[in-house]
Amino acid sequence: MLGEKINGTKSVMVVSPNYDEAIKEDLARKLNVNTAAKIGKYLGILVDPGTTRREIGNEIIDRLHSRLQTWKGKLLSSTGKLTLIKLVMQAMPIYSMSIHRLSKDTWNKVDRIIRDFWWGNTAKVRKLHTIAWDTICKPKEIEGVGIRKIEQFNQAFLAK
Repeated sequence: MLGEKINGTKSVMVVSPNYDEAIKEDLARKLNVNTAAKIGKYLGILVDPGTTRREIGNEIIDRLHSRLQTWKGKLLSSTGKLTLIKLVMQAMPIYSMSIHRLSKDTWNKVDRIIRDFWWGNTAKVRKLHTIAWDTICKPKEIEGVGIRKIEQFNQAFLAK
């Protein structure tokens, strides 16, 4: 090593439960780190083995809902809404989508959140949709707005 040392207070070692307990304890002592059964979150994403796509999707949806509560969509122009959708709502799940294939249920829920924000829908009020959502999701070059569907976004990230 190049003089670098493992910071034992910031590091955790996760080892398969099938691993020999004595070897695991010896390795943890030599590396001066604690052992854990699960990691939890890394960069805000659940990374534990066995984490389901539904759990990851619920985490993304909860983060989107909490972010939306601070915005006043009815006070924004369509350009302002488009900016928030592209730079925040579609950017929030990028790291998750580059690692995990999200469930179809998650794709649909995220798209629903984005559609409702775009149209100004709330739990009490559903506004008139004057343009088909598929048209809005087309690139600007072919007369769309350029909002991406999350399913296509997720598949593109996984194809890298």
